Amino acid sequence: MAHLRAAIGLAALLLSAAAHAQDPPTPPALAVEQIVERTIAVMDRKPEHLLCRVLSERRVLDGDGKVDDDERSEVEETRHGDHIDWKIVQKWKNGRDVTAQALAEQRRKEDDRKRKGESDRGKDDDDLMEPFSKKWSSHYRFELLKQESIWGRPAYVLRVTAREHKTGAGNGTVWIDAERFVELRGEFVPSKLPDHADWARFQMQFALHPSGVVVPTFLKFEGAGHAWFIKKGFRQTIKWQDCH
Repeated sequence: MAHLRAAIGLAALLLSAAAHAQDPPTPPALAVEQIVERTIAVMDRKPEHLLCRVLSERRVLDGDGKVDDDERSEVEETRHGDHIDWKIVQKWKNGRDVTAQALAEQRRKEDDRKRKGESDRGKDDDDLMEPFSKKWSSHYRFELLKQESIWGRPAYVLRVTAREHKTGAGNGTVWIDAERFVELRGEFVPSKLPDHADWARFQMQFALHPSGVVVPTFLKFEGAGHAWFIKKGFRQTIKWQDCH
């Protein structure tokens, strides 16, 4: 019996040691201001040149949640510093290939921008108030909630609250890599809903590229709205791949 108790005790000790060995190291305790400052320094780095394959899927839903309109695109994204260009590779609408039509419309918009002397950013993200950027960070309040692991990485979990009610700002929770200070994941709701919107939420994910800059990997935006007695839902996902 003594041998059995000793064996059980040794097994428990070994299991406990193995479990602790798998846990990521606890990151040092930092004030929330330090976490935000270091994260901004990392997230604000811009690439000299980066080419990514982007897959976009957008669905409009009817009042019963059935798909009313389905649009899918494959896009080539080029990043030069703050400048972002999107070029359509293929596009499908409700299962039909509309690439030729989409390319013609893209060329028309590019010609219009050139005549007006505007920059082609490829997507309408100018009004998005990123919390971890020098430009917009002062528009937010940050609160450190806890430390935990996400995707095997030690992380700080922060609550982010917009100081102003604007459609481009969001309130939510973010996970910051405690060693690399990359915003690994963010879950937000708009601080102000657009007109006729009933609800909305969005999720963002980022990763550190081997070049040292942070690149987006996933964006999901969904919600629902109404116009008179007509209700519609929407869901869009964007995935970045093969950035080089």
